[in-house]
Amino acid sequence: MRRRTRWTRRRWRSPGLAVAPIIGVPIDASARLTDRITNAAASRGVPMATDNRAAGFDYVLEGTASARQTDQGTVLAFAWDLTDADGIRRHRFIDTQLVPTRSPDVAWSAAGEASLTQVASAVANELAGFYAQ
Repeated sequence: MRRRTRWTRRRWRSPGLAVAPIIGVPIDASARLTDRITNAAASRGVPMATDNRAAGFDYVLEGTASARQTDQGTVLAFAWDLTDADGIRRHRFIDTQLVPTRSPDVAWSAAGEASLTQVASAVANELAGFYAQ
């Protein structure tokens, strides 16, 4: 009797969360914000992926941002979606940051390191809350 070997396709995944490039943010600000989110989330115990270019993470954080002028300055608005490995959104949250400038064109350059750190901290708190559930 011939024995059959059953082969299964194993889906390789890296544990943790990857941060996708943030849409609507200049490349340099996106890179700085992504680094801050990764560090802040890791410091709160969120398992962060080590290589964002590879596929197959447990979760992916996708962010979209916009800047608009108000009487008080420029408001940076963020919408964040946390999707699972199948692309299903598991969590969404919104964040805003007021930057004291009158022109949305310079909002991202006016958003100093303190502003980016504040946004990253808020995102990390949301992610930590999600992982604690």
